[in-house]
Amino acid sequence: MSGIPNVASRPRIVKRKSSTQDVSVRKAVKKEREQTRSIAPRTPILDAHRGITQAELEAKAFRYRQRNPRDEDFDKQWLASFSGKLSAEGEMIHDFRCYVVGCKQVNKRRDHMVVHIGSHLNQRNFKCERCPSSFVRKNELNRHERSHEAARPFSCSHCPATFRRQDLLARHEHNKHQPGKENARKKVKTCT
Repeated sequence: MSGIPNVASRPRIVKRKSSTQDVSVRKAVKKEREQTRSIAPRTPILDAHRGITQAELEAKAFRYRQRNPRDEDFDKQWLASFSGKLSAEGEMIHDFRCYVVGCKQVNKRRDHMVVHIGSHLNQRNFKCERCPSSFVRKNELNRHERSHEAARPFSCSHCPATFRRQDLLARHEHNKHQPGKENARKKVKTCT
């Protein structure tokens, strides 16, 4: 009997009968585990639809950047978790909505909401090559880049003014040549 310990020296394990209370506790724990497994592990906030303040979003973004120092931009899935088709009360709605408190942005497309959430965090992926300006959307960059061009293809039909962009011409015509408005500009007082 060299390596086998004496049976009498081993601790005795007593099995007790499980009560109905123990069974219900075990079932509750099992159910809770199953629910937490079904939640995506990368979801940054479980009850985001109830609202997240701008400060909380920025704090989460700061922690995200600390965990992912090599990533220049936020992960799209991470950003998408701050928008969805749930109302603040948890009811399903038709369009995606921004979960940032006070923001009323709604859109039919989730990818547009991802860009919108990025704008809350000042994520500007589209950078001008001629100046330090950067933009949230590509169309905003394209519009800005026209400001660097010398050409002024849009001209006013009422006066000699020319513009680089059509929207600036429309604004000019609305403000300066709309019927009922004076055609005179604000006069600057000069010192004599």
